[in-house]
Amino acid sequence: MTYYILLPLLKLNMILIFYPFNLVTFTMVLLYSIVKLKTNW
Repeated sequence: MTYYILLPLLKLNMILIFYPFNLVTFTMVLLYSIVKLKTNW
């Protein structure tokens, strides 16, 4: 279960490093992570 939580966080970290000002990408990944977590439950 922790793997599914850590993987989106790692992706989020990478996006924040490479695109620090890209809020659209940030929100899209955030929404994607929430949807993934909800489907995994």
